[in-house]
Parts: sequence; C-alpha cells; structure tokens
Amino acid sequence: MDCNETLQELFDACPWQAKTFGELPKDPGSIRYLWRAEDAGFASLFFKSGLLTEETSAIRRSLYLGREPGGSWALCVAERTREDFDPKEVGRGITALMDMGNIRDALGRAKAN
Repeated sequence: MDCNETLQELFDACPWQAKTFGELPKDPGSIRYLWRAEDAGFASLFFKSGLLTEETSAIRRSLYLGREPGGSWALCVAERTREDFDPKEVGRGITALMDMGNIRDALGRAKAN
C-alpha cells in the first residue's frame, strides 16, 4: 500500500493504542475529523499540540489511515461515547457547581480555615 508520506508519519507518531491502518471506520457517522494529503499540515496541529487525546471523560477516539471510496488516502479520527459516561450525572455535577448555596458554603469553609 502506497500512502501519503506525511499522513503516514502522523499516523505512526501518534501514541494512541486504537489505531487501524489500511481501512476507515465502518460507520462513517463516527468520523469526527478527516484529513487528506493536502490537509496534513493542519492535521499535524491537532496531534503535535496535544489537542486531541485518545480518551476523555466522555469519549474514546480511534485513529484510522486508509483509502476513501474514491481512492484518496485519508487520516481520520472516529469517536464513540464511553460506556461508563453518564450525561445525567455530569449534569447533576454541573448544577451542583453552579448552585450559589454550595458556592457560599464552600467560601465559608475556606474562610474558616
């Protein structure tokens, strides 16, 4: 397989565990980012800056390097929601953080110490 050298370098340098070479995700709806050879410079900003990580508290990402149906090579990031992510729990946590009563209590405790 002869692929774009810059895309291959980005793929190889990425420390993620979930990497697939030679194919793209089976579910196109899971693709969050997709870069072709002409976008490689832009893609490098995402990986070299640490902007994209393999996992967050809400999602898991996978990296793919493969051919699109038209034959062009593409580097893409697919995302899926983590199995243990509970958006209701996150909402409750954010609501608690924003509750002025909780903020006043926390400030009172901080002043007491």
